[in-house]
Amino acid sequence: MSNVKQDAILGVVFFTAVGLLLAVTLLLTNFSLGPRPRLEVRFANAGGLEKGDAVFVLGRRAGEVAEVRPFAGGPDERIVVTMLLDEPIELRSDAQIQIVDASLLGGKRIEIDPGVASTAMPASAQLRGTLRKSAIDALGDEMSGEDSLVGGLKQAVGKLNRGEGTLAQLFNSPRLHDALLAAVESLAASLEAIRQGRGVVGRLVHDESLGEDVAAAVRSVRSVAEKADAGEGPLGVILSDRVAAGQVRGFIADLATIARDLREGEGTAGLLLRDPETRGQVRGIVADVAALVADARRPDSGLLGALFSDQQLLADGRASLATLREFLERATHGKGLVARLVSDEDWARKVGQILGQVQRAIEDAREAAPVGTFFQVITAFF
Repeated sequence: MSNVKQDAILGVVFFTAVGLLLAVTLLLTNFSLGPRPRLEVRFANAGGLEKGDAVFVLGRRAGEVAEVRPFAGGPDERIVVTMLLDEPIELRSDAQIQIVDASLLGGKRIEIDPGVASTAMPASAQLRGTLRKSAIDALGDEMSGEDSLVGGLKQAVGKLNRGEGTLAQLFNSPRLHDALLAAVESLAASLEAIRQGRGVVGRLVHDESLGEDVAAAVRSVRSVAEKADAGEGPLGVILSDRVAAGQVRGFIADLATIARDLREGEGTAGLLLRDPETRGQVRGIVADVAALVADARRPDSGLLGALFSDQQLLADGRASLATLREFLERATHGKGLVARLVSDEDWARKVGQILGQVQRAIEDAREAAPVGTFFQVITAFF
């Protein structure tokens, strides 16, 4: 009984393994019991494509190559490739079919981009594909072309051989070689001075105090910039306040107007810069003032010279000023008629009344003058 049970278990395991193997085989070989869609595409060159190579649609495996055969067509139709697809593909008018490298190690595969155009590809349309160059072929083209790296090196070597260009001059011209050598030596001397801490750059590298000063200056500039960004200080106001900015622009515009007026000879300053006659008059005035100052320095040159140079006249003037100052002090703070007239309001009022009476008496005498004259004339006749 136990042997039967063991044989049954063994049979189940065997047939399960065979089923799994068959399923994996069918999956890997894309075996299908029904008819599979076929797709024929013409190429100019197969590029090493073989039967059984994979077909990818938008990066997804969708079939394999069933046949690769020659075809007697045009230059772009010398190979016909038949593909078996796992499911139908709706190709648009801008569809692209390419033979590409399967990997860097070799092998080929077909990549299909169905396209995104609004119009579909007619069912009877003859499909044409292209062969994408491999990475090695593309690198070879880049290396062998006129604009490639090898081509550029070839041109550079040719210029060196012909003595053209700066590098060729460096190789062939002793003067340029000596100048370059001197420049290198000067650079080496500068680097040595920096290493020894000489010069401004050397001090910046080795002097910690100078480095701290530079750092402090940078911090100060940063602080000013931050305040300006925040709208603080005159610069910040100019940058952030539209009214202040407008005033600054107005001031600059006024300066530009003044400069234009000066350039065009308008205004007094413009006349001084542009008008020869005005410049001559100003020079004459300056000369007269200079002559007046020179005369004032000489004692024998009129009253002004005497005032500046005659010591006796200067002493008399000082004495007169002292007397006048003493008189004014007495009139302000002292006693007497003048002091009372200046500081005593009662006296000032009385003097005003007396002056009024005198003025009225004079006016009465003026009005009585014609009558007195008439009596004098009559008396003279008799």
